Formats: sequence, structure tokens, C-alpha cells
Amino acid sequence: MDNENFNAAPNRRKGKLDIPESADLSILTESQRRVVSFLLKNPGLTNKQIGECLGIATDTVGAHLSNANKRLSGEWEGEREKINKRVREWRSENLDKAKASAKKN
Repeated sequence: MDNENFNAAPNRRKGKLDIPESADLSILTESQRRVVSFLLKNPGLTNKQIGECLGIATDTVGAHLSNANKRLSGEWEGEREKINKRVREWRSENLDKAKASAKKN
């Protein structure tokens, strides 16, 4: 894929995908697949052009492409595990608080 980086000015960013040939697009959300598929069929378009064609905001295009790249490269798994750890910690803390509160009543 011969696409440029996201590093240009926001309205001139060209969609960038670092997708290996064997990538499993089924791990993407429906919205991510829609943007990725559109970019694969129309390489070289800017995020703004993609957004106009799909009826979504330029920033949304960038977010979908960024998250798709993360998921397809495996980075997403590490991020998801960090989030899950924080959620488990929060639940544990709040469960302890709820138990303590219930004992007082």
C-alpha cells in the first residue's frame, strides 16, 4: 500500500494503512472495516475526502484508521489488557467500599 502518513495538516492527511496481506479484517469494528475497505478501494485519498464520501467527520476517519492499524498490528491487545486491569482494580475497590457500607447499615 502506497499511502502517506497522518503527519500532514489535518485536512490534508492521507489515510495510512500498515496492513499485512494476511490481515484478518474481521477483528475490526463495522465502522473501521467500512473506512478501511473504502481506503483500500480508493488509495491516496485524504481523510477529509474519505469523510466526505462516507458522510463522517475527518477526525472520525483518522480515529478509525488509527484504531484499525492498532488492532491489526496487535497493539490493541496490550491496550485492552491495560484497560481491563484498571477496570478490575476499580471494581475491586468499589466492591470493598460497598461491602463496608453495607456492614454499617
